[in-house]
Amino acid sequence: MFVVDSPLRLGYNENDIDYYKEGGLVKVVEVYVIMAYIYVINDQDGGPFYVGKTVDPKKRMAKHLSYAKSGAPFYVCNKIRKLIREGFTPDIEVIEEVDDEQVDEREIHHIARLKAEGVKLCNLTLGGEGGCISESAKKGVETKRRNGTLNPSEETKRKISEARKGKPLSKEHKQALSRAWKRTPEQLKISSQKAAKTSKGKINIKRYVCISPSGEEFITENGMTYFCEEHGLTAGNMFAVVRGKRKHHKGWTARRLENGDQERMSDDGAPKS
Repeated sequence: MFVVDSPLRLGYNENDIDYYKEGGLVKVVEVYVIMAYIYVINDQDGGPFYVGKTVDPKKRMAKHLSYAKSGAPFYVCNKIRKLIREGFTPDIEVIEEVDDEQVDEREIHHIARLKAEGVKLCNLTLGGEGGCISESAKKGVETKRRNGTLNPSEETKRKISEARKGKPLSKEHKQALSRAWKRTPEQLKISSQKAAKTSKGKINIKRYVCISPSGEEFITENGMTYFCEEHGLTAGNMFAVVRGKRKHHKGWTARRLENGDQERMSDDGAPKS
């Protein structure tokens, strides 16, 4: 997410960035959508006899063949069974790639176009019913987007950009983007954990002398947090001991490293004999 003071722009650019205005500023939000396909099934002469929509053409055709072979009483299945009896196995042909918000509209368009051209289709409706993308699939993509694990290819990004370029945003879409931008407590917790993993033991490391209940002394080389994890201690409590707010933690005491401590310790952090 970026916040800029440039003029309001609606729509999408080549980098799949969505611009919208909120509170006098322009917020820029990276947008990912699910791509879908409008397809036809052709007969042995290459003529289309069915129009459909899917997110996976190969799997969709396999389902058509499976339904037909299982005796499903659909008009399109009857046609497929007839072609198979004649020695021809029909295949799928993608005629348009669109985003999921446009797929129903484009399916209706292509059915109407082919029928207007005199093509006899097995589609018994005008199209646009149901949906080729389940709610669980949409939620899966949204979860990946929020977690930063959604990594579409450059080709997919280009196609998404072309499909969405110049498309205005509705009020509801802007509100949804605004809600998505506001990070939830769970997201903040995840970000904090990621930051801790990348910086722990590497940035601004302070050294401490930790003394075990048996009197053995250690110098923390990679920070107090790592030391506590290795010895089953709670870092917050050990820091409280260092600050004098606790007398000990599980019998351990600790203090900041001083020059005299360093001279008494060997290279491996154990007391010199």
